[in-house]
Amino acid sequence: SRASQRLLSHSASVCEPAILGILLSRRKRLASRPRILPVRRRAALGVPDHHPPHGVSVIPDAPQKRDREAVAVLGVGLFTNAIWDMLSVVVPLYAVAVGLNAAQIGMIVAARSLLPALLSIHGGILMDELGTRRVLICVAVASAVLPLLIPLSGWFTALLALQLLLGLATGLAMAASQTWSLQTSRGMTALLARYSIATRIGTFIGPIVVGAAWDLFGAWSAFTCVAICSGGTIAAMAYCMPRDA
Repeated sequence: SRASQRLLSHSASVCEPAILGILLSRRKRLASRPRILPVRRRAALGVPDHHPPHGVSVIPDAPQKRDREAVAVLGVGLFTNAIWDMLSVVVPLYAVAVGLNAAQIGMIVAARSLLPALLSIHGGILMDELGTRRVLICVAVASAVLPLLIPLSGWFTALLALQLLLGLATGLAMAASQTWSLQTSRGMTALLARYSIATRIGTFIGPIVVGAAWDLFGAWSAFTCVAICSGGTIAAMAYCMPRDA
């Protein structure tokens, strides 16, 4: 028993300095690292924006960025979903105005869902490769330009082709909007609930706006409203981008 006690005391005397040295070296490394202060704590600690003190690094405030991104997600959800229902009103109205029959109007309306059904998987792969925001900006630009070409095309084939392209752009825009909301929410059901409410507001207000614009000012104003709504998606995306980008 005495031999074992001596062995244990000898081991402790050998290990304690080594452990102490490891702890001291770790403490020195942590002390040598620069302190990182969020933007909101700069004023409270007296840190000027242009010249932080030695050993202090200033980073952008993450909560503020998340707040802007959450607002942008709501705007994108409102506009992208509104466009789909707005086109459901103005395209059949225009088809009737140019004299197409009921069968042709049905084909034009149905053509909008063809490419999203065939290329939805490819759209998801594209979002993974390029990023959800880039895809959303591209389809938002397409959704802003293509509606303005519809009043220039008064025959069945042109309307059918434009509906195919518009269906793909608006369908991918809604899919990208939903994907971005899931990425931004980080599992927060409150943000997803707000996003769902924003989408329903868009689908409610959008058809009323284009219907009133058609009655008051004609077809061009109605399709211009659709393009402006797509511009709202681009503005919402620009709102969450960094100020120095």
